[in-house]
Amino acid sequence: MLIARRLCKYVKPHIKLVIWSIILGGIVSAAEPGALYAVGEVLTRYFSIENQDPLRLFKLAIIFSFVLFSVQAIGRYFYDYILRYISETTSRAVREEAYNHCIDLSLDHHHATSTGVLLSRVTYDIGIMSAAFNSLPALIREPFTAIGFLVVAFIRDWKLTLLVLMIVPVCVLVIRHLGRLIKKYTHRLQDRYGDVNQILQESFYGIHMIQSFNLEDKMKKYFSLANQKFFDARMKSNRLEVLSSPLMTILTISFVCSALYLLVSYTQLFALSFVADTQTHMWIKIASVFIALGLLQAPIKRINSLYIELQKAFSAAERLFQLLDTKPTIQSAPTAVPLEGFKSNIVFRNVSFHYQKDDVLKNINLEVHKGESVALVGQSGAGKTTLAHLIPRFYDVTQGAIEIDGKDIREYAVSSLRESIAMVSQEVFLFNTSIEENILFGKSHATHSELMAAAQAAHAHEFIMELPQGYKTLIGDRGVRLSGGQKQRVSIARALLKNAPILILDEATSALDTESERLVQGALDKLMRGRTSIIIAHRLSTIENADRIIVLKRGQIIEEGSHKNLLQKQGHYFKYYSLQHSLIENPATFSTSV
Repeated sequence: MLIARRLCKYVKPHIKLVIWSIILGGIVSAAEPGALYAVGEVLTRYFSIENQDPLRLFKLAIIFSFVLFSVQAIGRYFYDYILRYISETTSRAVREEAYNHCIDLSLDHHHATSTGVLLSRVTYDIGIMSAAFNSLPALIREPFTAIGFLVVAFIRDWKLTLLVLMIVPVCVLVIRHLGRLIKKYTHRLQDRYGDVNQILQESFYGIHMIQSFNLEDKMKKYFSLANQKFFDARMKSNRLEVLSSPLMTILTISFVCSALYLLVSYTQLFALSFVADTQTHMWIKIASVFIALGLLQAPIKRINSLYIELQKAFSAAERLFQLLDTKPTIQSAPTAVPLEGFKSNIVFRNVSFHYQKDDVLKNINLEVHKGESVALVGQSGAGKTTLAHLIPRFYDVTQGAIEIDGKDIREYAVSSLRESIAMVSQEVFLFNTSIEENILFGKSHATHSELMAAAQAAHAHEFIMELPQGYKTLIGDRGVRLSGGQKQRVSIARALLKNAPILILDEATSALDTESERLVQGALDKLMRGRTSIIIAHRLSTIENADRIIVLKRGQIIEEGSHKNLLQKQGHYFKYYSLQHSLIENPATFSTSV
C-alpha cells in the first residue's frame, strides 16, 4: 500500500482529469451490460402474452443500441486520450525525478553501484511502470464493465447469481498467489537485466581494448551467459503470466457448468423464483444470468492481467524507490553559506580519509596559499587524487577538516564551493554534442568572443577552425572524433572559460605524445596563471616550476619543498626524479623510491 500511495503522488496533479476519466469510464463500461439487459427485456416482452406489437420492441431495441454504442464510442475516445495523457505525463515525471536524483547522488554511491544497475532502474524499471500506467484505461473501465454484468445478473435472478459467484473467493486466492510469485520473479528479472546492461556498456566503452587483446570470443561468452540468465528469468515470469488466464477460465467454466448441470437436474430447487413465470420466461431468465456471467469472464480476465501488470510495476517501483530513498552523502548543511571569492588559503588540518576499511590518507596537515602552485607526487595509490578530490567535496574527510579562508568547507554550499574550482584530468569527458557546447559547459552564458578567447588560450582554436563545421562540429560519443591532445585542449578551454580561482590538474598530460604535451602544457601554463593550483603528476618534468612539491607515500606526507630543495635533500623525490631522468647508474638501487 505504501508503494501505491507513493505512486499516487505522481497522479495527484491530474486529479481533475482522473475524476473525468472515472465518469467517462462508467459511461463507456455501461454500454455492454446495458445492451445485454435491453436484449433480455425485449425477449421477455416478446414472448409475453400481453405483447401486441413485437416488431416495435425490436425497433426500439435497435435505436437504443445505436444510441448506446455511439455514446460509448465518443466517450471512449476522450476517456482513452485523457488516461494516456495522465500515463505519459506520470512516466515522464518519474523518469525525470530518477535521473535528477542519480545526478545528485554522491560519488561514493556511483562507485559502489554499477552503471548497468542504474541504467536498469531508469530504463527497464520505469519501462515496466510505464506499461502499467498505460493500462490505466482498462484498469478503470473493466471493473465498471464487470459490475455492470453483475448488476444485470442480479436483476435477472439474484439466487442463481450468488450460487455461481461462490467461485470468486477461490479465484481471488489464486490470483493473489500468482501475483506474489510474479512479483518475486520480476525482482530477479530486473537484476538479470542490470547484468546484461553492465556487460553491454563495458563492451561498447572498451571495444578498443577488447579487440586489441582478442577478447571478442570471451566477451561473447560472458554476454551469452548473462543473456541466458535473463532469458531464464523472463521465461519463469512469462510461464506464470500465461498460466493465469487459462487457470481462471478452467476454474470459472468448471464451476459454472457444474451449477448449470445442477440447475437443469433440480429445477425444483428454484421453483420459488419461477412460480409466476411461464416455462419460457424461466429459461430466458436463466439464459440471461449465464450470458451475463459468461460475458463477465472477459473483464475478469483482463482485470487478472492488469493485476499481474500491477504486481510487476510494484516490483519495479519498489526497486526504483529504494534508489530514490538513497540520500546523497554530500549535501549542503541547512546553515551553509555561499563561498564568495577565494581570498587567502586552503588548509588541511589533521585530515584522514578511509574508504571502506582501507586508510587512504592519514593525518594530513597542509596549507596552500592563494596563487600558489602545489604539486602532489607519489606512487599510484599514495592518495594524491583522493587528497585533491576532498577539496570540492567529492568525498568528506573521515577525520579532521579542510578549510578555505578560515571556514570548514562543509559550512559552504556545495554548489558555490564547486563553482570556485575548475578541474582538468587525464580522463577527459566530452559530451556527444558540438565543440562549442562542450566548452560552454564551463560557463553557459558566455559570449562567443569569450568562448573563442578561451579556445585560443588553450591552443584549441586552430584545430577547431580546421574542422568541417568549426565550433559547431559534432565530436561523437565521448569526443571519439578528436585526438587525445585535442580533447585535452577542449577540456582546458572549458576550465579557462569557467575562470575559477582554484584549479585541480589530475595528470592532465600523462597520456599525450610529445607534441601534444607541448601544446597542452603551454595551455596549462596560461590556465594556471594567477590561480591557486593543485597539480597531480607522474611526469616530474611538468612540475619543476611548481612553488611547492608534496611527496606522498601510503597516504602520508613524507617530503615537502621546491623542486630544487628536494633534489638537494636527495630523499624520496630525488630518487624518483633520478629514475625518470636516468641520472643514477643502477636504477635497482632505488626500488624503495616513491
